[in-house]
Amino acid sequence: VAEGVSKMALTGVRFSRSGDKSLTLTATDGESRLGHVVLEQCKVSRKIDYIAKTADLLVGLEFFGRVKVTATEGQLYLSGSGARVRLSLLAGVFPSIARLPKTFDHSISIPAEALATARKVTGYLDSDGILKLQVADGKARFLVEGREVGSFVVAVGKAKAADIDLLLDARWLEPTASLGDTLKVQYSAANSPVLFSAEDRPWLYWLSPVTYG
Repeated sequence: VAEGVSKMALTGVRFSRSGDKSLTLTATDGESRLGHVVLEQCKVSRKIDYIAKTADLLVGLEFFGRVKVTATEGQLYLSGSGARVRLSLLAGVFPSIARLPKTFDHSISIPAEALATARKVTGYLDSDGILKLQVADGKARFLVEGREVGSFVVAVGKAKAADIDLLLDARWLEPTASLGDTLKVQYSAANSPVLFSAEDRPWLYWLSPVTYG
């Protein structure tokens, strides 16, 4: 790791219940960045509060329809549409979700297709997987900057918001592919959590930007 630079080191995901029809999934590096998804239209028959080790099998794995979450001593299972994943339970401490903001200073709308294209480009350029959401002069765009092979720009459209550069880890943005065709992005500052959501979808996804220094 270069001096003054911190990178994501995913340690696990946390499943916890909030009420009878809400399940919270939290992923974190255990220090400064936090990914947070709330599933509000689900049935929870028993208390769920577990931290599970992530596995390579989960990367790119898609469940269709409903996913059943069951737990036994030391193991957590996700199953649905012919796929079943077993996760080992861990002990650990996650950043408190109480620190997530309740209001935001700025809001813009972006096409999910533009974000998907920008995410894909981060895999081609030598960019450390960093995707920049830039708002400037009333317009928004995604910018992927390679260290040796130039840069790639994906136009988003007009944005009535203050100028800002949000540095996002493309790997953390994968869950946004399930949100919808148009994403609502809310933020306040370059170093505070960003909220992704979509109309008529039971998903709220928080992501903390990458910071340097």
